[in-house]
Amino acid sequence: MHVAIVLRDLPMGGVERVMLGLADGLVVTGDRVTLLVSSRTGALAHAVPDGVEVVALGGPSSAWDDPAGAAQAVWRLAVWLRANRPDAVVSAKEQANAACLAARRMAGVDPVLFRTRHLPPSRSDARWLGLPGRPHDRVVAVSHELAAQLQAVVAPGTAITVLPNPVLPSDWPFRATDTPDHPWFDAEVPLAVCVGRLAEQKGQDVLVAAMSFVARPLRLVLVGDGPDRDALQAQVTRLGLEDRVQLVGAVDDGLPWIGSADLVVLPSRQEGLPGALVEALACGRRVVATSCPTGPRELLGDRGVLVTPGDPVALARGIGRALDGPPPAFDPSPYTVDGAVAVWRAALRSAIRGSAF
Repeated sequence: MHVAIVLRDLPMGGVERVMLGLADGLVVTGDRVTLLVSSRTGALAHAVPDGVEVVALGGPSSAWDDPAGAAQAVWRLAVWLRANRPDAVVSAKEQANAACLAARRMAGVDPVLFRTRHLPPSRSDARWLGLPGRPHDRVVAVSHELAAQLQAVVAPGTAITVLPNPVLPSDWPFRATDTPDHPWFDAEVPLAVCVGRLAEQKGQDVLVAAMSFVARPLRLVLVGDGPDRDALQAQVTRLGLEDRVQLVGAVDDGLPWIGSADLVVLPSRQEGLPGALVEALACGRRVVATSCPTGPRELLGDRGVLVTPGDPVALARGIGRALDGPPPAFDPSPYTVDGAVAVWRAALRSAIRGSAF
């Protein structure tokens, strides 16, 4: 197959990591993969797998945020589709999803389109999800709970397929055994780790507040960067938690931090299928997560500690329960690159052939 994967750009994000994992797995199995981006920039530009062709369509990714810039992006994408005629196009995030629908129509070609969705639909993007595709297209949800929410907003007759995220690369067990260079990993005090973009969606403000209610010895490291970093640091200072909470910034690889932690916390207000939680469960870590839409309930079931989103007192109690209990049992195989890409390949091939999946 020739599969084109369309992203705006390559920032340090979970969706982008998943798409690069998919690209890597498809290339390894012998498929041709072209990654289409506005420009080859961003923190993950260096992480494009070997064998993946990268095409910079031109223009800054920020141009997608205004109508004129989006129209130019659609036109450039249509020109490439007409010239190269891939078998399938996989897009991620709503602007790319909408652009691919428009570009395919403009180009007059007929690749199968897989529009992936990684978060519950909001009012602002429901209109894009409601655009009709073609009979063998798919809207891809990363969890069954998310698929049920999407069913209410997609165009009638649109096929929704749940496909797993390729979160865990082949060398994940070795990477998870590395110990980060941070003094708190050598201390006797238990250490909690939260990995994710520092943004309102991820709920780190609730976690910092929860640390005020945790009476037992515990330290917390927030791994990641984002727009809320300064506000979170100010919150840590305001609550007098400087000796218990540290923000370490972005890292190239969160697996060693997760694999070395005593507890992994996911305080999100919203998710799709959280990669950090998959990694924590695969590493056999104790975990506490919010029961936010969507993903944590599906991953944990009745095996782990789930708490109400946005409630620091409930989160503090959940932290205590998780530290006192055993790590949840978990089968990581569906979320490895090999396991997930095998399912993706089957879905892509059946759609290209026009058969049921």
